[in-house]
Amino acid sequence: MHPNPDLAFLSGGGEMGKRMREMDWAATPFGPVDTWSPSLKMTVSLLLANGQPIIMWWGPDYLCLYNDAYIPVLGAKHPWALGRPVREAWSEIHDGLTSAAILDRNCVAIGISNTGRTDETIQMLTVAKEAGAYTVAITGNPESPLARLAEDVIIAAAPDGYLQPADLSARHCQLFIVDFLYLLIAQSNFDRTTRFLAASASAVAPRRRPMRGGATPHGAIRRAAAQLSKEPAQS
Repeated sequence: MHPNPDLAFLSGGGEMGKRMREMDWAATPFGPVDTWSPSLKMTVSLLLANGQPIIMWWGPDYLCLYNDAYIPVLGAKHPWALGRPVREAWSEIHDGLTSAAILDRNCVAIGISNTGRTDETIQMLTVAKEAGAYTVAITGNPESPLARLAEDVIIAAAPDGYLQPADLSARHCQLFIVDFLYLLIAQSNFDRTTRFLAASASAVAPRRRPMRGGATPHGAIRRAAAQLSKEPAQS
């Protein structure tokens, strides 16, 4: 039996179990361990016992807990990230969660993960679904947690050896699908899409590096098209 019954659920767990037993949880948003809910204690116990890399975001502030196998993923953020909200521990994920949370039933949220087991992608799609968005998963694993979460699933797969390394093959298929979906959406209301593209181009124009010789890609295309229109048709 653990000398402190309140910490018995943190028994074992390697380095992270030891850190969690020694941590002053009262100084974190989690509060003292003896106030934790049974569901939180059970989840943390399962987390520590699992040999797969797992990170969990708990509560409305998405507080960070993870096991030993996840330590290499965090890199220099370990052990600083333990118990911290996602907006501090992983600001890039927080931006995604924030974007997902402001979606509504008029929006489509797309989660992309080759394995379908990327925790951050699953979390973002979960938040988007709770906000009312229609969710789509692009993955190579139709039985994955991401696929089961989404309302529609698009399977992206490439033959072995298509590109090296293998993850580049998977990424290429995923990007092709995203580009294709964009084209379909753009064609459904081309005038509206053109206005949005023009507005985006105008916004980034002041930051765009000038091309060599002062030419612009659109100007070059227009000149080439004009030249082609002057050439006689070939039989």
